[in-house]
Amino acid sequence: QEKQYTLLLAKEVRAQLAMAGLKVSLTRSTDSFIELPGRPGLAKRRNADLFVSLHFNAAESARSTAQGAEVYCLTPTGATSTNARGEGNGEGSFPGNRHNDQNLFLAYQVQKALTRNLTVEDRGVRRARFAVLRDAVMPAVLIEAGFLSHPVEGRQILSAAYRERIARAIVEGLLAYKRAVEQGTLENYDEHCYQTRGPGHDGVDVQPEGVQKPPARRGLRSGGRIECSHRTGPSDVHG
Repeated sequence: QEKQYTLLLAKEVRAQLAMAGLKVSLTRSTDSFIELPGRPGLAKRRNADLFVSLHFNAAESARSTAQGAEVYCLTPTGATSTNARGEGNGEGSFPGNRHNDQNLFLAYQVQKALTRNLTVEDRGVRRARFAVLRDAVMPAVLIEAGFLSHPVEGRQILSAAYRERIARAIVEGLLAYKRAVEQGTLENYDEHCYQTRGPGHDGVDVQPEGVQKPPARRGLRSGGRIECSHRTGPSDVHG
């Protein structure tokens, strides 16, 4: 179910970002499978400026009442991931760690927009070493936009109107990041942005291209590209 609705969400995000003047491409536009390492590779070849992985969550227990939105960014070198239960702090550096500050700020903006516009439970900004985040050479986040397993939230996700609202919130977060970086007015943020709950599941990857590339910060260029892809394989969990 997830692969179907994340692809529909990705297409909606693409449409709304195109209306905002950004170029958008999808990692996949049909029910096909692309290996995890290949996804950030596609974004690199397409000169994307951001990589946004779109997912819907699911609780492992049928009795779970878990709901809400959460956004992941790459765990900084030497730090512990949210889903590692205190382990994983010996991991080395990855290409994605070159953008740790931008990763966190992007995640913060998207999470803020999701919780403000959807009035869903705020599960926070989290950190993980998912393959799609490790290998991204541009700022990257992974979005878990809601729980398909929740009896109410799951039904909402099946609705095209609700997915349009999710897409609108994601676009709002991306454009807020764009404005802040280009104006040099990044908001203050620190480790308290992180929550400490469980890992995400399958989803769709989005990479925006069209971002200014100053030495210390990276922001969206006018006419930029967004890449959306969808993962259909096992959950990508890495400390």
